[in-house]
Amino acid sequence: IPVTVRFLDVPFTPTAKILLILLGSIGLPYLVLATTGPLLQYWVSADPRRPAANPYVLFGVSNAGSLAGLLLFPVLFEPNLPNPAQMKFWAGGFYVYAILMGLCMLVYLKGGKSAAVSAWTPPTVAMSEPITAEPVGRETTTWNGRLRWVLLSAIPTASLIVFTHYLTMDIANLPLLWVVPLSLYLLSFVLCFFFSGLSRPTGLRSVVLILPVIWMLVVPRIQFEVSLSYQWKIVFACTALFAVCMYFHGNLERAKPPATRLTEYYLSISLGGCMGSVLAAIFAPVVFRSNVEFYLVLVGAAALMVRPLFRQSGRRLRLTLSATLVLILVLVYYNEEIHHKPGVLLKARSFYGTYTVIEKPAKPPETLLDARILQQGNTIHGGQVWSDDRGLLPVTYYHERTGIASALRQFETAKRIAVVGLGTGVVALYGRAGQQIDFYEIDPAVVRIAKNEFEILSTTAADVRCIVGDGRLGLQKVPDDFYDVIILDAFISGSIPTHLVTEEAVRLYLRILAPEGVLIFNISNNNVNLLPVLNCIAEKLQLSIRYQVSAQQEALYRFSASWAILTRSARTLARLEDGDPHWLVPTPATVCWSDDFTHLWTVLHLDR
Repeated sequence: IPVTVRFLDVPFTPTAKILLILLGSIGLPYLVLATTGPLLQYWVSADPRRPAANPYVLFGVSNAGSLAGLLLFPVLFEPNLPNPAQMKFWAGGFYVYAILMGLCMLVYLKGGKSAAVSAWTPPTVAMSEPITAEPVGRETTTWNGRLRWVLLSAIPTASLIVFTHYLTMDIANLPLLWVVPLSLYLLSFVLCFFFSGLSRPTGLRSVVLILPVIWMLVVPRIQFEVSLSYQWKIVFACTALFAVCMYFHGNLERAKPPATRLTEYYLSISLGGCMGSVLAAIFAPVVFRSNVEFYLVLVGAAALMVRPLFRQSGRRLRLTLSATLVLILVLVYYNEEIHHKPGVLLKARSFYGTYTVIEKPAKPPETLLDARILQQGNTIHGGQVWSDDRGLLPVTYYHERTGIASALRQFETAKRIAVVGLGTGVVALYGRAGQQIDFYEIDPAVVRIAKNEFEILSTTAADVRCIVGDGRLGLQKVPDDFYDVIILDAFISGSIPTHLVTEEAVRLYLRILAPEGVLIFNISNNNVNLLPVLNCIAEKLQLSIRYQVSAQQEALYRFSASWAILTRSARTLARLEDGDPHWLVPTPATVCWSDDFTHLWTVLHLDR
């Protein structure tokens, strides 16, 4: 069902915009799919020809289908089908789905309404099971049973969100890394509902599932960060997440009611998933300045996993453990939210990420200059470095030996420059009197940090404007031939804004670029090679393309940087090459991206 949702220019928050877009585009289809799942399971349980059929196995089948779709889409559908073809495939899938649902309904009606009497009932759990077992709600209709379903669903969902953020921001900013935790989350549902024996509350199960979570808590964070490679950090974090999901989804499987209460059971699971998502993805970024929710969820999950082991302990011991839990939560909150580690000047958070401003005094021979750095997770988004005479130096990906420095030296007479992506505004250090530099930045928090915590924007000789919003949408409002230079600087993290580097996007840039102007792309990225994409665009639009890679000097905060330039002017190209012989012609390899087709797999190079 092809649906296009557009909003007027109204001041919605990013969260509200995304929720409204999802509600308007896939809300109804998702609701249909979600509600017919429990209906199908009830029909199976009510079939008199299969009185012993367990309908909850179909919940495992459903999640197995979700897992297959998640893994197949980036390797099978996305590289072979453009967006319009995917929409047609999706619409066709709904027609097939409707036909199959109709056939299932005919089978159910043919079985007769009396089939409801033989609805499936879960087997009784032996009372001799270990004390690690949680009580299993079968026929109970109390609110405690419903709340337990909600809690058992909410904790794994919240864990999925906080672990995904931790993996992709604090450990390794790799594209598509988010697929791994989501796959483990779905796999836990598949295993628990396919193989109910895995949910049986044995002592071995408790130990195997609790240990990875405790490991994530007891290992000192500083040692964890320093002594392990990022690959091992990913393994340990994913193991802990899988353990949490297996534990709580296993308990959820054991708590399944008779089929007569099947709809209520799934409604509670959905409510729990919604609550966990809202708390971790919407509430936490608004309330907290750091990623403290990761530790709060981890501590809470560990406490609930350990709790059954002490159910038969004395009251004093249980009170002591409860007090210890409260103390741990307070200490975690203090350490992450209130206490600043040495050198940390600011912690800030927005919808787009968590930011830290760090003061780094010179420590020869490792670092030779005083610096202040803006960091988002493990990605550095610029900074400022003072020279011996306390003047500001361009550093990180913009130092004097980079392609951007070389290009801007050749365009000293440029009147108007656009930069998509602000960071700390290091590019502005190349600005000259009489120049206008417009920074297009999607995150208002970054603008506040750049203005309040760094001196670059206030000391540059150029006239600087910061325009908040999506860069491409902002540039659409610019008149033709307005800018002399357009710099695209939004590709250094693992979350690549692909809509900024498509053929249609470059056509937009060319419309607002002066005939003798130049497009400059920062393609410095450890894991994504955008040069073939730019090469294809240059070939299609008959543009000249060159690139340059600079060497790294960590002691001076000079990072290895890759910059590419595109221009339609032979005179501009000659001017750039005459001024700097280090500009290179890329190899013929091309990967063509458009608004209807982008595919990250083709540009990944995970050699970090």
